[in-house]
Amino acid sequence: MRNYVKTLLKLCVSVLLIGFLVYRIGAKNIWNTLLTADPVYIALILLTNVLGFVIASISVKFLLIPLNTKPFSFLKLMWYNTLTYAVSKFMPGRIGDFSIIYFLKKERISLGEGFAVTMMDKVIISFVHVIFAVIGLFIFFPKKTAIEATLCLIVISLGLLFVIIWKPGRDFVKKYILRKYADTFKGFYNTFSGYYKEHKSILALNFVVGIVKNIAFGLVLYLSLRAFGVANPPNLLVMMVLSSISNVISLIPITLAGLGAKEALLVFVLGVYGIPAEIVMGASLMLLGVRYISSVWALLMYTWFDKKN
Repeated sequence: MRNYVKTLLKLCVSVLLIGFLVYRIGAKNIWNTLLTADPVYIALILLTNVLGFVIASISVKFLLIPLNTKPFSFLKLMWYNTLTYAVSKFMPGRIGDFSIIYFLKKERISLGEGFAVTMMDKVIISFVHVIFAVIGLFIFFPKKTAIEATLCLIVISLGLLFVIIWKPGRDFVKKYILRKYADTFKGFYNTFSGYYKEHKSILALNFVVGIVKNIAFGLVLYLSLRAFGVANPPNLLVMMVLSSISNVISLIPITLAGLGAKEALLVFVLGVYGIPAEIVMGASLMLLGVRYISSVWALLMYTWFDKKN
């Protein structure tokens, strides 16, 4: 019950932030902006999102190599990633990001191994986002603020990593979080530690893939501004940095997956580049709509196929 209350409070904060932005910018201004969206760029955004799923699937595919399990098709893995993304849109926090473990179990990958694969994938992409977010902090904020925020990010990142790697940290998770389900995730640590002990080349490849994935994230943001007639948006590096900062913000547990906070960030930063707030908000809401509509479509397709089989 406590979790539902927390989720409801986060949703309220997100709605209040979105409502405040809409009120300040003007609902009519935003609506008129949305009506000007170029369908060609919307199609390009959809294609880039598909490219993002391909890249995400390549990342997981690399991590599956050391498991010595029966291989399954790349298209199936891409479908699993799409469904995981769809589920994550409707679950609190980042719990939905781990739903791929359920789909990997269908391929006879144990829960412990699936959790290790997913966790390592998240650690690598989070590392990429932290690097670009730090670059952004020094670009967009005063040096003192950037240094303080960077130190906080480093401390939090190391703390989370130590919980995974350090034995007392793992014991704490087993005893107070997993409890009676601890045995279900047997094999997690051996699989996870095996990557940085024996498969460093795979981690290096995944790091490169993570950067490519972030390029795709930045490109989506860039195209969303072009869709509303912004002839010269900030360059792709700035878009990648903003995407990374947005992802880091989504981890702060005061809103629902960063909803509202990310939009406020974009309005503030892109306003510095002279881009009107109604265009930034229109682009943000359009991307939000695309993500939720495509997620609903994917889940409906999964339900339909599941019933047929």
